[in-house]
Amino acid sequence: THPVHQRRRRRRRQPLLAPELVALRDNGAVVLAQAEWLYHRGDFARCHDVVAALLERDPFHLAALPCYLAATVELRRKNELYLCAHKLVEEYPDKAVSWFAVACYYYCVRQYDTARRHFS
Repeated sequence: THPVHQRRRRRRRQPLLAPELVALRDNGAVVLAQAEWLYHRGDFARCHDVVAALLERDPFHLAALPCYLAATVELRRKNELYLCAHKLVEEYPDKAVSWFAVACYYYCVRQYDTARRHFS
């Protein structure tokens, strides 16, 4: 392969955290920042994996849910969205993120009119 492609491949394999931040690798805010960085790079699968692991460790980290939901929509994981939205509405019916999850599900199943109603 071409040397430029080899450099690009090497760059992708670098760890997500700078050496100074390794001690904070389990900090929820740092993990969420990594997930958001991956999402903005278009690496939706890795973003989903990172934020799903964070939510598994800390299910009450509500600030991570928008990133999780956005990555799940990008990956078109309808069942996962449905289960998450159902659980959120059951546990947090007054939180906006619960209804955002419902809207994400309807968007993913292409019921745009229903999704629009939940987004607003």
